[in-house]
Amino acid sequence: MASNYVYLDLHQFNPDNLVVEDPAVVQYASGTSSNLSMIYYLNEEGENCDLYFAGAPSYTFGVNTEYEYKKEEIPANIKGYKLTYMLTDQSRVNNPTEDEKYTMDVFASLHQKVVEKAHEPGTIKILDEMIPAQVTLIEKARDRHLAHGGIKPLTSDGTVKGSKPPQVDPAKPKRIYVKLMTYKEKSTNTVKCRTVFNVGGRDVDPIALKDVAGTITPVFHVKSVWWGDYKKNPFAGGIQIKLSEATFVTKTFGPPRFMKSAAPTGVLPEVSEDSDSDLAADDPPDQKEMLAGVAPDGGDDEPPAASPTRQVPAISPPPAKRAPPKSRARTGGRAKKKVQTVRRS
Repeated sequence: MASNYVYLDLHQFNPDNLVVEDPAVVQYASGTSSNLSMIYYLNEEGENCDLYFAGAPSYTFGVNTEYEYKKEEIPANIKGYKLTYMLTDQSRVNNPTEDEKYTMDVFASLHQKVVEKAHEPGTIKILDEMIPAQVTLIEKARDRHLAHGGIKPLTSDGTVKGSKPPQVDPAKPKRIYVKLMTYKEKSTNTVKCRTVFNVGGRDVDPIALKDVAGTITPVFHVKSVWWGDYKKNPFAGGIQIKLSEATFVTKTFGPPRFMKSAAPTGVLPEVSEDSDSDLAADDPPDQKEMLAGVAPDGGDDEPPAASPTRQVPAISPPPAKRAPPKSRARTGGRAKKKVQTVRRS
């Protein structure tokens, strides 16, 4: 984690400022380790910063629960939460807005930058010492000019419902499956969300929005590249991105006199000293993700102090240690202000 972070509003991203570090073995307090390449963004002073960027408003089906592989779907087996983010509206798959095109370009640039890093001789040499089998996948993708370049794509195609094997449906928008930032509370051994949703001007626990459809305006946190085995998939690594925060407008159905309020009642959980920061690791994708080809965004996230706090129109300093972020994501428009860097104390 860098000592500073940068937040980019819509249309402020510059791919030339991306930095992908060499692969390294990262050891965690829990005794586990991961092979990672950290991803940073250069500020105007040329310093490496953690990257947070805004995405275009998009329709989503709501928050979904992830359970431990092949275990009963009960609260005790919850491993995290994720959300499907559509890159375009269903009505304009072939005619995206400028904000949607920008967001797609950011994800494409991230993937391309990591592919270029993976193919560098220095990276190949390091990975050959760490995980030789993955080097073969990179070289095969390079020699065969495969579009993915040996790196798991960030975006997925919409598919025909019920088709086996899955068939691409060109009428459906491309999407990204993004995980929420979480931590495990020791006293209850339950997974809590650190990602914050702002609904109607108030901060809400995303878990209260489970399976609630609506429009989301997200802020993404770009973390790292995870290098490792994807089982049946031909990828040597994948980019880890989390949903840091978002504004959310719920969708209601039916005539007004019959409608029930879709506004969630959940409140933000307190993040206390009891939370398990040992689970701050970028864990590898689990067995189910490897077989399904789901983008690996790791397990739990950093301690609460790593999450930025923003107030419109400027970015304010990060909150005190273990305080959940309280912020509002703007709904977009072409940004014209100077990119701001926030320095962590």
